[in-house]
This record gives sequence, C-alpha cells and structure tokens, in this order.
Amino acid sequence: MGGDLISNRPLVSLIVNSWDIDEVVSIEPLHSYWESASAVTTVSRSRYVLKRLARSSILDQEPDLLVFLEQCGLPVALPVPTRSGHPSLESGPALYALYPRLDGEVIREHYGPGSLERARHFGHAIARLHLALQQWPGHMANPEVNLTSQIGKWVIPCLQRHPEEVQLERATEAAQGCLTELEAVTPQLPVQWIHRDLHPANMLFRSDELTGILDFEMVRRGPRVFDPCYCATSILIGGWKEEANQAAWPALFRALLAGYQELLPLSEIERRALLPMLGTIHLIFMAFSLDQGRPEDVRCNQEALFWLRAHRASWLKFE
Repeated sequence: MGGDLISNRPLVSLIVNSWDIDEVVSIEPLHSYWESASAVTTVSRSRYVLKRLARSSILDQEPDLLVFLEQCGLPVALPVPTRSGHPSLESGPALYALYPRLDGEVIREHYGPGSLERARHFGHAIARLHLALQQWPGHMANPEVNLTSQIGKWVIPCLQRHPEEVQLERATEAAQGCLTELEAVTPQLPVQWIHRDLHPANMLFRSDELTGILDFEMVRRGPRVFDPCYCATSILIGGWKEEANQAAWPALFRALLAGYQELLPLSEIERRALLPMLGTIHLIFMAFSLDQGRPEDVRCNQEALFWLRAHRASWLKFE
C-alpha cells in the first residue's frame, strides 16, 4: 500500500464515507509488525492514523480508557468518531479506527550517544502510564496475564514441536528455569492494568518530552514489572547483531529501571523477577515466531535468552 490514492481507493472510500474529515490527499503505510496502520493526510494538512484493529474485549472500553488517560495528563490519541458516532467501524471481516496523529517521533537509535538518557526516558514514561492505570476502574473479560501457564502449556510444547528449529535441550532447560523462578515470585508480584505491548515504537518523544503513548489493544491485568522488561527486551533484540550493543545493554537496562523508579520503586520481589521475566518474554517471542514461521526472529530471541541467563551476574547489579 503506497501513497498513490488510486491504489488506495478502497481505503479512501472507507474514510470518506465513514468519517467527517477533509479531503484525503495522501495515504502512506506506517511501519509496524502487523502492517495494520496507515498515515492519512488531508487537504488541510490534518494528519491521522487509520488502524485495522484486532478484535478483543478491550475495544469496547478503549475509548473510555483513552479519555481517562488523557484526563490523567498522558498524551494519547482519542479515536475520531465515525459519522454514526461510533469509535470504530466494522467493514467486512475487518475493524477500523481513525486517530489523530500525535506529534513527536519514535526513538529508533538505542545505542548511540545519549543512549542512557533515552533509556531513562522510556522507564519514566512507563511509570507515568502505570501510575494512571492503577487508578483506571475498567473491567474486561480478558483473563489476567498468566506467564507461568504460557510457559508450561504453550511455550515448552511449541519448542518440542520444532526440534529442528531450536536448540531443544538448552531451550527447554532455560524455559524450565524461567518457569521455576517465576512460580517462586508470581504470587507476591504487584499486579495492575499494564500496556502489554510497550516497546519503544509505541512511545513518541519530542526532544526529552513524552508526546505520545500508542496502541492499547493489548491492555491486560498483569505483573507491572512486565512492561519495563518488555521494553528492555525490545531494545536488546533491536541491536542484537552487534556485539558492542550486547555489552552496552546492561547499562541501558539499569537506566530504564532507574527512570521507572523515579516514580515507582521496584520491590525486592520484583527485582527477583527480572531474570525470569526477561527470559519469559524471549520465550514467548520464540514460540510466537515458531508458530508464524519466522526463523530469524526465533534465532535472535533464542540467542538473547541464552545470553541473558549466561551473563546474569554482569547485568543483575543495581545500586
């Protein structure tokens, strides 16, 4: 899908017929894992994002959640109501929503000059969101995030179904280790609403200012330490192919946690959960990538998993 309006005629028709906005002059794809978002520009230079949404119970409450977060002072984009007054539109098998495009940029350079300060900003932004989500009174049918169940019932069986694509014995041993370590701490971990997909590309900044938090379709109740760990694993994988980045990552992780703890100090039990939480996130991505047929993603996450557990003494050090 490109910026040519002729090739994008179905989406142009969808937007024109469904939302009361100015004439559309440009539609461009936005980089994302699912390639489900498009940048829309109108003749008056107003900018929007059209998203194809995955159906989930959060969609019924997403507008209320976004209004609540905006009232808490967080930069979020509220969906533009359709002509019929609804926050989203059903079109065939797909569901669409249109959002104002927020100012700011995605930080994509995680290892150059200023990297520690950028990592601290990520942690601080996650804590700001968590403080607001602690107060959100929403209720959803989705169950809480159950990481031990995911490892035991999905990840390990998935690894065993793909013995040629993973180092099965070592990966299974790592998965069992994460499972045992998580089982020991999970009952005591603070649980609240979490974003569940808070990688760096879902946060926007202008200089040092947070200007946007995006993509709330995966909000769940779960261990709050999941979100900063998820962001940290994204940074690790994003620079994985360079050994110098692997050596730099522990300091970035500590800076991210320091930014988080400026607003929300971690408990001792949460610190104990860091190793298995990071490992579990890589295991989840391994299983997901195996199911999706993405061998390169499997390989990177497997290597990162092994590296984290082998080098724990070098990065599990905090002031």
